Amino acid sequence: MNALYKTCLSKNKTTIFFLLFLFLLNACTHTTKSDSKDDYLDNDPHLKGSSERPISSSSFAETTKSPTDSLFWKDRWVYIPFEEGFELLSTEVTQEMYSSIMDTLPFQKDIHDSLPVISVSWYDAALFCNALSKILGLDSVYEYSSIGPKNTLLQLKINQNNGVYLPSLNQWLYALNGKSDTDLDSTTEDNLRVYAHFGGSNSGPIQVAQKQANHWNLYDMFGNVEEWVAYCDGKPVPTNASTCMVKGGSWASPSHQLKSDFEKRQVPDTRSDTIGFRVAKNVTK
Repeated sequence: MNALYKTCLSKNKTTIFFLLFLFLLNACTHTTKSDSKDDYLDNDPHLKGSSERPISSSSFAETTKSPTDSLFWKDRWVYIPFEEGFELLSTEVTQEMYSSIMDTLPFQKDIHDSLPVISVSWYDAALFCNALSKILGLDSVYEYSSIGPKNTLLQLKINQNNGVYLPSLNQWLYALNGKSDTDLDSTTEDNLRVYAHFGGSNSGPIQVAQKQANHWNLYDMFGNVEEWVAYCDGKPVPTNASTCMVKGGSWASPSHQLKSDFEKRQVPDTRSDTIGFRVAKNVTK
């Protein structure tokens, strides 16, 4: 009798331990799956209350437009009704735009996609225009025989067909104020700071479009960086020993250098941390 009792007790203990093991195993498995899902949703604010999963990095890259994609530029132009009309880039050319298209970036004070590119010569800007024209399916405006030191474009001339180019002096001046009732040239210095980043001894440029746009919806026409225009001793391209004009003043300029009548000239191969550019194109029909 005692032997039978011990045998049954032993079997019951084995059964109890086995059932307990299955119960704990199931509980652990269920908890792990539940916690994993909750953590996933809690850590991604886009997924709370949803069973969807985030887009993979490769899928995201496919839907993000790069400056090398013509669609990137679609809504970045502002129509200016001057003479036959033209379109001007709403911001100064940024580091992202320049580095993506030219596959290089000159030395910058700071690095950020939305900072205006600096330390670019007139010739660098012209080469960018040709490269962007190609992306947009347009003609190259600047024709030359070869590229010399400092990217000097030799035997340079203008192709008058449609393409991307540096705005003329008159185009740039009209885009600055045009027929606006708000004459920013005569505004107070405090009000000018609403539109322009200027007067800093060593601050450097700021990201584009941080200040208020002018009435055309163009940003940073005053301040931030000086902008090359296609006016080189009265001609649209440089010749031997000519100088080209920069307009608008920069982050380092006193207020009087931001005015439309202030003239500043540089040799076309100048690269400075106060100089950048914006580009124009004819209206595409």
